[in-house]
Amino acid sequence: MIPVVPDASSQGRRLRKRRAFTLVEILASLAVSCLVMAAIATIVVMSAKIIEKGKQADTAATQTRLFQETLIKEISLAVVDTVPIDTTKLVGPNYSGASSTTPVRYSRVTYRVIVGRVAYVTSNTPSTQTQITLTCPPDFEAAAGDYLMMDTPELKTGGVTGVMGALIDAVDDPSPPNSRPALRTVTLTLDQTIAASTIGTIADVVGGVNGVRVSVQRQRAFQVMPSTKYPSLYEMRWYPSTPNTTPPTNGDNEAYQVISSNLAASAQYPFIKIPDSPTATQPAVGW
Repeated sequence: MIPVVPDASSQGRRLRKRRAFTLVEILASLAVSCLVMAAIATIVVMSAKIIEKGKQADTAATQTRLFQETLIKEISLAVVDTVPIDTTKLVGPNYSGASSTTPVRYSRVTYRVIVGRVAYVTSNTPSTQTQITLTCPPDFEAAAGDYLMMDTPELKTGGVTGVMGALIDAVDDPSPPNSRPALRTVTLTLDQTIAASTIGTIADVVGGVNGVRVSVQRQRAFQVMPSTKYPSLYEMRWYPSTPNTTPPTNGDNEAYQVISSNLAASAQYPFIKIPDSPTATQPAVGW
């Protein structure tokens, strides 16, 4: 049998008859691919937004819980006078930044806490002195800006209309916090002489083991201000030590911690006096 060799021309015709993808088909497949990719991208973006919203909600819940815990802890430590309250000696919460609503609410509450334990005056100290030396237990604390409190004589800063306690300008405490003896000597420098800070009869301070007992109070504050993180929202600031009782002004550089940075505008004035008259009973803080 003689083999037949195919004609080259017939092979070329068969190859030309094979159909390829047209331009329309390629464009259609590209369009479908783009739609699929767009759908996938949309799902990814929506998922990312949902995750981000979940994170923000979790952060808000955490900050709210932290704010509540911090506020409850701090206000429970706030110093108030005994009943009936002598408003001339009140060192309880002070409110400022009032709202225009009724009942009046406030953007700031300033309060005092006792820091450390009670100490006693080491030796008799003339009322003309601005320095006073104390014998202190290990956990006695004092810092510039705190207030020295004692009963005899009773001290006040800023005259009759001032605040209770003698303002401390400087503290000389040679013992490091981690290696303090059972009793140590600490020298405080006051903002003014003991006589100038005394309410009533001026007298020298009696020292010694049976001498005058003293304590130290630190002034702190919670303040709501526009949020530096989220526009149109507000933040709750906590000032661990502050000489001020009013909202900060522009350029204020006091150190503070942000407890919550996403308060709604309706929470701009969270504090309210309970009761409104501090002479009725001990003042409380509501929020």
